[in-house]
Amino acid sequence: MAKKLRVLLATVLALSLALVPAAVFAQATPSPHRFFGTARLDGSVVPAGTAVAALVDGNQVGTATTTAGGSYVLQVQETTAGAFTGKTVTFKVGIATANQTTAFTGFAVTNLDLAALSTPAGAPGITLSPAVGTGVVGITGARFVSGGTVTVTVAATSVTVPLVEGRNTLKQTGVATLTAVGANTQVVVSVTPVQGADQAVHIHTGPCATLGGVVDSLTSIKAGASTTTVTRTLASLLTGGFAINAHDPADATKSTTCGDIPTVGTAATAGAITVAGDGSFGDVAVLPTSGSGTYTVTATAGTLSASATYRLAGAGAGPAGTAGLQGPQGTQGPRGLQGFEGSQGDRGAAGVAGLAGSAGVAGAAGKAGAPGVAGAAGQDAASGIAVVALIIAIVAAVLTVGGVVMLRRKKT
Repeated sequence: MAKKLRVLLATVLALSLALVPAAVFAQATPSPHRFFGTARLDGSVVPAGTAVAALVDGNQVGTATTTAGGSYVLQVQETTAGAFTGKTVTFKVGIATANQTTAFTGFAVTNLDLAALSTPAGAPGITLSPAVGTGVVGITGARFVSGGTVTVTVAATSVTVPLVEGRNTLKQTGVATLTAVGANTQVVVSVTPVQGADQAVHIHTGPCATLGGVVDSLTSIKAGASTTTVTRTLASLLTGGFAINAHDPADATKSTTCGDIPTVGTAATAGAITVAGDGSFGDVAVLPTSGSGTYTVTATAGTLSASATYRLAGAGAGPAGTAGLQGPQGTQGPRGLQGFEGSQGDRGAAGVAGLAGSAGVAGAAGKAGAPGVAGAAGQDAASGIAVVALIIAIVAAVLTVGGVVMLRRKKT
């Protein structure tokens, strides 16, 4: 019996010694966190074989490739026990960073669909429709990060201020255009000209109905025009507390024309705008409705933003503009009607001499002349025969001599 007891105690002790190291080893083993789901790129399920990676602190800690339908299974394994506890895991689909992140949890299994946007597709952009209007505009965007929230802002780049008649008899009207030039603002005033001296013009605290002190002195108006650059941002003047006022040359206490610089608020949207899976969004934005001019509308989602230009036509018609320049000269008109017959002119000069006349008729034949002198007498017949006989004799002699000469040549 004692022997059996000793064997039992030895067996229990051996099992205890075997289990203690196993428990200690289990506590020191690095923890895994397994993920599975569907991967998408630019809103579409990725093809089989696409790489999916997990990163902690920017270092790749797990990889997988997708199967049919974009499915992936990926395990993140700690390098040492507790190394990833509480840290954020980020993911990549191909080379694009996914929008989704999660905290590392040891021995957890998480279903996480991944969506990423290809950054090489191009810079984000927005489109306004219409680009010219009275403040309500459709805004659409493309190539933003899917799942992001869009913020729409508006900033004036150029604002037109109508100038209306002041409190005097000059009846002067016109416009002032304020344009952002970096941290400064260019102010261009154009009004109906006033005869006489130059006009003082200023930016006052306003509105025109209760003008306050001068904030900025502008270049005096000459022949209806003034251009000045003031050291203020355009945004600082668009708060509703300023006005542009021109003074009577004869009495500076009187206003010839004045205009309130409008308030430009921020854009408003119908609700929160979320970027779709393909990186696009669309909504209706309400822009400022006061202050005709040009505005820059910017949509921002995360670290991406895009801008477009909008021109506000204004809710109501402004005052008539200054007279335009003279047009070009018109084309020549049709030929006029024939005038009345003139009076008889002076007598002309004498003509030149005429050509010579033709030859006259031949005269009558003259009388016959006197008889001619008689010719010399001719030789008689005997003398003529003698001459002929002499010629014949000479010819015969010549022939005879020729024949003799030829016979001698033959004999020889």
